[in-house]
Amino acid sequence: MCQISHIISIPLVSMGIFRHYGSPIRETITHNKNVNMSLIDEYFSHWGSPKSIHFNDTQVHYHTPNPIDSVMNRDVNVCSNDTFLLMMFPIIRNAFALRQIIRRAIPQGIMIQGKRINHVFVVAVSDDEREAMKTIRREKESYGDIVISRHYDRFALVHLSTWDGYVWVREHCRSATFTGKFDSDAIHFLGNYVSLLMQYPKKRFFGGRYSGEKTMQARNRSLPVGLYSVPYDYPLIKHFHSISGAASIISVDVIDYLMIGTMYEPYFVCAEDFMTSVILDGMGIKPIYMGTELCPYMVFNNKWFCDGRFMNLSNVPNCLCCYHGIKNVTEYNKTIAFFGNRLYTSQLTDKVNLSKPLRWPCYL
Repeated sequence: MCQISHIISIPLVSMGIFRHYGSPIRETITHNKNVNMSLIDEYFSHWGSPKSIHFNDTQVHYHTPNPIDSVMNRDVNVCSNDTFLLMMFPIIRNAFALRQIIRRAIPQGIMIQGKRINHVFVVAVSDDEREAMKTIRREKESYGDIVISRHYDRFALVHLSTWDGYVWVREHCRSATFTGKFDSDAIHFLGNYVSLLMQYPKKRFFGGRYSGEKTMQARNRSLPVGLYSVPYDYPLIKHFHSISGAASIISVDVIDYLMIGTMYEPYFVCAEDFMTSVILDGMGIKPIYMGTELCPYMVFNNKWFCDGRFMNLSNVPNCLCCYHGIKNVTEYNKTIAFFGNRLYTSQLTDKVNLSKPLRWPCYL
C-alpha cells in the first residue's frame, strides 16, 4: 500500500485538474474495498476535485476509462497469497484457440525459481452482445481465468480493457508483487522474467521496453486524424518517458496511482502503454528500461527490427524475456514448441545495473 509520505513531493501540477465531461470516477473508485482512500484524500486536499472539460474536436475518439469492479468478475480467483507475477492478457474475444495455447504454456500457479506465476485474460464484451456474453461466460466458468470488460471488442478500446483488468487485480489479487499487461502475440520466457524482476524494486516500479521521451499535446488541425490523435483544444503539453511493447510491468501498489491519475487526465488516446506512461510519469514514477547490459528485454519478429535477424528463431537470445510479433496462431504454437523448456528456465546470468544505459539489441 502506498504511504502518504511518498506522495507529498509528486509533481501533479503538470497533470492539470481536469476530467472529460466530469465522469464520476471518484465515486466508482471509492466503492471498491481495497482502494487507498488516504491517497485519494491527499490528492483532493491539495488539488481539489477534478474539473470537467468539454472538447470541441469532434474528429477524435473519446473513450476514457471508467473502471469498476464488476459483479460478474468477482468470482474469478486465480491468485494465491504468494503470487509473484500476475500476467494480464487483454485478448480478442474470438481467440479461444490462442487462449488455450497460453493456458498450456503458462499453467495457473506455475512455480519458477520458487516464485508463483498466475495469468488472467481480459476479454471485451458489450452488455448488448447477448450470445457472445453467454459464450464468454461459459468459458469463464470452465477455466476461471477470464475478466470481462464490458464494452465492444475493438482494438481502439484495449485501454479500457487494461484499466478494467487493473481494477480487478487491485481488488482480487492485491497480494501479488508484480502485474502488468502482456500481449498475446508474444512468447514470454517465464524463467528470465523471474530472474530479472527479482533484481528490481517491489514498490513504485514501472518497467518494460523503454521507447524514449515523448510529448502529448494538441493535434495539428491540418494533419489527418488517427487513433492516437489528441483533441486540437487539449489544454496541456506533457513531456514524458514512455514504455511500449508486449510486456509492461508494474508493482501492484502502482495501480492506485493509475486509478487516481485517471481522474486528473482530461483525455485518453487509444493506447494503454502510452497512457500508463503519461499518468505515471506525471506522478513521479519514471519507467525503467528492463534488461541488462548484455541481454535485451524484448526483440521483435519482423523484417524491420534488426534487419529481420530475429525472425530466425535460432538467433533469439537465451536470456530474452519477450519475443514479440507472432500474429498467426499456428506459427505461435510452433514457436512455443520450438522454445520448449526454455520458457521456464533462466539463462540470465548478468546483473541489472540501473546506472548504465542499455544498448540497442541490434548491436549486442
